[in-house]
Amino acid sequence: LSSQVLAEPATSPPLQSLTLLNQSLPWELTIRPTSSVTPFVTVQDVLHGVYRFLRLSVNSAEYSMLPSKDHQMRVNLAYHARCNRSPSKDIYDEESKKGVKRVDFLMGQNKLMGLSSTKRGPDVWVLNV
Repeated sequence: LSSQVLAEPATSPPLQSLTLLNQSLPWELTIRPTSSVTPFVTVQDVLHGVYRFLRLSVNSAEYSMLPSKDHQMRVNLAYHARCNRSPSKDIYDEESKKGVKRVDFLMGQNKLMGLSSTKRGPDVWVLNV
């Protein structure tokens, strides 16, 4: 994406903060402007915020929030698939030591398809993957 597109407001009308939800994730993500120059959330703020959010490791209490054994199995498969995409054994070892990450809760559905508004308010959006 061009720097011009990345600097555009992520929503119309522009918002000062944005809360993102996804049915596969038990967490909410609040995005705020990262630049003092723009008083609204930009496309870049959303992309960087989602990236950082999904890279966080999951602790055992969060893992236990998965609703079923089937979900746990699918998250584990996503974790192993992510680790197996590592370009080298060293990176594989490093990544596998970090354990399950939030991105694994998406169970392989990790292509960003955009945002959708919700009935919860103008600042609450669904993260579509």
